[in-house]
Amino acid sequence: MSSRTRFLTRDADSPLGKAAIFVKPAVIVVCLLLIVMSVRIFFDYSELLAERERREAELTRLNEEIDELKYYISAPMDEAYVRKFARERLGLVPADEKIYFTGRAG
Repeated sequence: MSSRTRFLTRDADSPLGKAAIFVKPAVIVVCLLLIVMSVRIFFDYSELLAERERREAELTRLNEEIDELKYYISAPMDEAYVRKFARERLGLVPADEKIYFTGRAG
């Protein structure tokens, strides 16, 4: 056998042949681990994006509530303001006002 053909063929007895037995499965295992980790990272990223959208919506709602409360704080405390506040925030109505229930909610 010539040196060229001997170089191209791998025996189990040669050092290259023994290493190849362990290298190929190791490379396959590493590739599979990388794929699994990539999929996991993708799902975690998707969950983080959804959480971010929920938090931004909550922030928008809270900013609107802050603006409304600032309005109530800065509004003059006259009789019209007190009546509006009592009706909208506390659900109160004047004693002389008649309320009719139609049986339908809201």
